[in-house]
Amino acid sequence: MPPEADDIAPASPAELDALTGRIDAWLSVQLVENPVMEEAERGEPDVRRWRIRLAGEE
Repeated sequence: MPPEADDIAPASPAELDALTGRIDAWLSVQLVENPVMEEAERGEPDVRRWRIRLAGEE
C-alpha cells in the first residue's frame, strides 16, 4: 500500500533544487519541441512556481 501524504518527509532544499532543475530543463525542451507551448516563466527567484501559457482558441 502506498504511503499516506502525512507519512512522507518534506523534501530537503537539495532535493527541491534538483527537482527545480529537472522542471526547468523539461520546460526548455517543451518550448522548442511542443508547438502548443507558447511561454514558460518563473515567479520570484525564491518561489518555486511556474506559469505556462499554451496556444489555443480564444
